[in-house]
Amino acid sequence: MRTIQEAIRSLDKEELAQAYARIHPRKIEPFYEEEDVDGMPCGEIKKRTREGVAELIDLVCGLETRDSEDGHHCIVFGYPYPIGKYYGENMRQELIYEDELLRRGEDAPAYSYKFTDWAEVLGWHVADTKYTQANLCEIMALVLYEMTWWGFTPEEVAEQREKTFAEIDELEDEEEVDEELAEFRTNFMRELDEYAAIDEARPLEEKLLERQYMQAENTYYSYLRGREMQEIVETLRRGRTKTP
Repeated sequence: MRTIQEAIRSLDKEELAQAYARIHPRKIEPFYEEEDVDGMPCGEIKKRTREGVAELIDLVCGLETRDSEDGHHCIVFGYPYPIGKYYGENMRQELIYEDELLRRGEDAPAYSYKFTDWAEVLGWHVADTKYTQANLCEIMALVLYEMTWWGFTPEEVAEQREKTFAEIDELEDEEEVDEELAEFRTNFMRELDEYAAIDEARPLEEKLLERQYMQAENTYYSYLRGREMQEIVETLRRGRTKTP
């Protein structure tokens, strides 16, 4: 398996930049440097976007990678997902641990890595499944999006990580926390009651059909995810991929 960094280096930078901006257009706002874009020509917006993402890709390709601190062999893979569920995506990417995949199969959990050091992420491996390799550009764009959730440099991500963890540590006033939770619970229950009132007015047949649709959809996409995971397992067990 190639590493994420090797996979990114193998792609056309322009195509990868376009995929990143297309899938998550809201993430490109930092490239405008606080400017008002309402009157900015579309051509200028696209130009700045391409230049900004291209700089990000150059940064990612030039970093030195390192092994995961926890010792896990990490694998990233993709699978189809319904259009419109997450921004403009029609696929998803997930991070799994090889040892958990071999032990638990399709029940292996996926992990977020928004706060993970980029040098570690770039050293992870990309699955050799047919779907992942056929859609490598889009999946690497999703990986970049996950990496840049909290910033466009490793330093920005590290700063936000420290800030977030410090805020969590400061939650020592139990009374204040209890008040915030009580307020959240009150607002949530009010919204739930409002939804229940609207739902009550819907025909029973419509609600039953919607439930069947949602169950079928979840079953279908669980199948697609599981199929990719099984292909990874089979590849590993056949010894076609030699992991470091």
